[in-house]
Amino acid sequence: MALIVTIPDTYPAERDYILAVILKEFLGLDYIIRRAGNAGVCISDKDSKRRLIIPDGLFAIPKEKWLTKESLPKQPLEIWDPQAMGFDDSFGLIPVPVIYGARNRSEDETNCFQNDQDFYLPIDIFGSAFFMLTRYEEIVKHDRDAFDRFPAWASLAYQEGFLERPIIDEYVEILWGAMKQLWPGLSRKKRNFAMVVSHDVDTPCRYGFLTIPQIIRAMGGDILFRGNIRTALLGPWLRFKTVQAIHQFD
Repeated sequence: MALIVTIPDTYPAERDYILAVILKEFLGLDYIIRRAGNAGVCISDKDSKRRLIIPDGLFAIPKEKWLTKESLPKQPLEIWDPQAMGFDDSFGLIPVPVIYGARNRSEDETNCFQNDQDFYLPIDIFGSAFFMLTRYEEIVKHDRDAFDRFPAWASLAYQEGFLERPIIDEYVEILWGAMKQLWPGLSRKKRNFAMVVSHDVDTPCRYGFLTIPQIIRAMGGDILFRGNIRTALLGPWLRFKTVQAIHQFD
């Protein structure tokens, strides 16, 4: 089934990008975009009158305030419990910080089902995902460390205590849960997880890039501390054989 995603006509490239990431790449859903001048995001389908309503947060920022500190999430962030959607414990969802979304909702708005057909989600899923995945704040904030890198302590995730949480994955599960409440027959793409190991190698070989004094010191360590005379004797030969490529024995 193809969903209909009705969005405001502001920031079209940014909206198209994050819709593709969340709906297509994460969930594997087909959808049709409709642009309108309304104030929020609405997901619906062709066959029923049910709608998922999502607030516009980041993309409601006026153009003149885009990429300014005024566009950053207001801190401290609100915390919202997905159990308000009526999930059972099998979903395993826990309270999440609301990066962008509705603030200070009244008591009569706490129920996600506003009526029999509309489901209101108080988190700006798409704007928040865009903020996190594009590292929006690193352009706005000028904090840098001694190596001109954006420091973790300057990030919203660190300051709000979710630095080590896969927050966008959690948001996607909340979005999916809301969709399943509205359209039980909807199916998502199966995602297969695998470990992909990478290495930051400071010293790719034992002798290949050493200076003469460093070779002598390494040879002494091999003989005196490691008792490896063969490696010590190979050291100078390996060093001077490493001209255009690291020697296979190093």
